[in-house]
Amino acid sequence: MSSAYQVLARKYRPQQFAEVVGQPHIVRTLGNAIARQRIAHAYLFVGPRGTGKTTLARIFAKALNCAKAKAPTAEPCGACDNCAEIAAGSSLDVLEIDGASNNGVEQVRELRETVRYAPGKARFKIIYIDEVHMLSVPAFNALLKTLEEPPPHVKFLFATTDPQKIPLTILSRCQRFDLRRIPSDLIVKHLRGIAKAEKVEVSDDALLAIARGANGGMRDAQSALDQLIAFCGNKIEERDVLTIFGLAPREQVKNLARSLLDARRAEAIATIASLAEEGRDLARLLDELLDRFRALLILLTGASPSELTEEELADLREEAARLQRGRALRILEILSAAQNQMRHALSKRIHLEIALLTAIETQNEIALEEVIARLRGAVPPSSRSAHAAPATPSSDPPVAALREAASGASEPAIAAPLPEMTALWTELREAAGRSVPMLKSALAQARPLSLSGDTLVVGFDRTMEFEKDLADTPKNRETLVARLREITRRPFNLRIVFADDPDLPVGGGSGASKKAASSETQPEAKETFDHDPHIRKALDLFKGEVVKVKRPAAK
Repeated sequence: MSSAYQVLARKYRPQQFAEVVGQPHIVRTLGNAIARQRIAHAYLFVGPRGTGKTTLARIFAKALNCAKAKAPTAEPCGACDNCAEIAAGSSLDVLEIDGASNNGVEQVRELRETVRYAPGKARFKIIYIDEVHMLSVPAFNALLKTLEEPPPHVKFLFATTDPQKIPLTILSRCQRFDLRRIPSDLIVKHLRGIAKAEKVEVSDDALLAIARGANGGMRDAQSALDQLIAFCGNKIEERDVLTIFGLAPREQVKNLARSLLDARRAEAIATIASLAEEGRDLARLLDELLDRFRALLILLTGASPSELTEEELADLREEAARLQRGRALRILEILSAAQNQMRHALSKRIHLEIALLTAIETQNEIALEEVIARLRGAVPPSSRSAHAAPATPSSDPPVAALREAASGASEPAIAAPLPEMTALWTELREAAGRSVPMLKSALAQARPLSLSGDTLVVGFDRTMEFEKDLADTPKNRETLVARLREITRRPFNLRIVFADDPDLPVGGGSGASKKAASSETQPEAKETFDHDPHIRKALDLFKGEVVKVKRPAAK
């Protein structure tokens, strides 16, 4: 009868420090600690699954207890009884405990009794607790004193994927080692060696696809290779990997990213539809898009992503030449938000489509700094005086704009284009929402109508009367104006109206200018109001201005 099959992850588990892949900082530190006899009593290995936490703990245990060496050695023989038993998990002096199933205070009390006794034949008694963060708080408290001052023959080794759940009193008593995700090129190299030993032919593209799917975990990659050998036999191609694990081909991911950058909306939607029909994992597709734009952002900062091949970098440099840092950041923000939404969504496809279309619209956005620079350039702060004679056009831009409009001028003297208004309004809405959360949903129903002089006018539809009233309360208005002035660094004012209000002021790109420029405003009537002593007194008192004169209709 043949012996039981051993999976690749166990069959090719590293047995020496030199065989550990992707964690040179930990291997070097532990090796130096052993060589200099500076071995601590407690170590904590932190990292994602499949990166080598248990492997390092076992190699370290062998290094401390190798019988062929007279003292702990960084190169255990692997052949003595102690090394063989530790590798097989059968050593009586090396206790491997699952923290998830032995997390009570009673189990820890039993452990405290166990460590009092000297090891049977090894140099040290090793206590290894996997997923140590699963211990209960009372269990941690029961372990605390023993961990702080253990017997000289005891060493504690802990492993966890979630160090935030471990009490600080425990963390402070351990030497912590953070394991990194293993780079794709190292995973590919390791898998190629395994495939050669197993006499399996695997294409380079297939190996790279496996490494992409493993997301930095060597055990996941080895398990995937095991499954593919069972599925394909002795020859594995990239399409087999993509079929088994629902991954999208690299070429399609690249084309989708370029459709986003070039604003080819129909093509982007068609690509998603095609991938969905093929059964590809859309959540993984979004992860790959995020990785791609993250790499683009790194390139735009002048650095180079170390995990990418030269071929991939050449592709990305071509895309980076057509992308600005600000837009790359916005795209990453949008895709990251969609990633959170997709985790619990029943229909992942619609969230991905919305995210891509939203990201495409970033090409029309104007940076806030550019908006503010344009505004400052359009209306210099010194050009306006609160007490200047209102009859002087140069000292009062809004009045000048109205006069030009009334006389048939096609454009106001000072007006911001619609994209600038939209960018400013978006920033104001977000800032106000951070100060008063209730405002955010109310302001989402409004839109900027005009930005002329130092007044931003925003409008609500008539059906949104409640939201308008909420935004227009004295306290909320004060908040909005304060945030507006912080953003622009100018004494801006805010006017909140219904979008169909016939008394709207002249503005840029809003259609309100037509009403403001109607014959209802008579220049001579306005001049009369400007020089009326009572009106002048009211204007000075409230620091206001005459924007429009409308005579009541004759009865």
